[in-house]
Amino acid sequence: MTQSPSWAGGLYDGRIRVPVAGRVDEKALRRVLAHEFTHAVVYSLAPRGVPQWLNEGLAILMERGGEAPPPAPAEGDVASLAKLEGSFARLSSEEARTAYATSGAAAQALLDRGGPIVIYNLLANLGNGMTFEDAFERAALMPYSAFKDTWR
Repeated sequence: MTQSPSWAGGLYDGRIRVPVAGRVDEKALRRVLAHEFTHAVVYSLAPRGVPQWLNEGLAILMERGGEAPPPAPAEGDVASLAKLEGSFARLSSEEARTAYATSGAAAQALLDRGGPIVIYNLLANLGNGMTFEDAFERAALMPYSAFKDTWR
């Protein structure tokens, strides 16, 4: 129904789509809905230009519902943010695990550096038509290239 990879718990394509069959685990459903709703909020602020690592990283943080941030990936399991700017759809299950762990840790690092206002300003800048690099620097007060090199 969602035509998404087997490892995906849901999909946001303008609508939140969550495959449910049989008995539903309410806690898991809440987590997936929070994740997919975050994608909807991101899209409403910035319909284009958001790298996938940021979109998924924010969704991972929000699905946790205020719990502790996700554990940072092991040094050897960290993917380059440059490689995570596009779609995750063609990733294997193992590659997706690494991509999501890296995305969550990078989004948390960005939040730790500037708080929620940095995320909002970044998305608003993108929504106003700025390039990601310009929007990032204006919101985070540092070049995106520097963040990519130092976020870990």
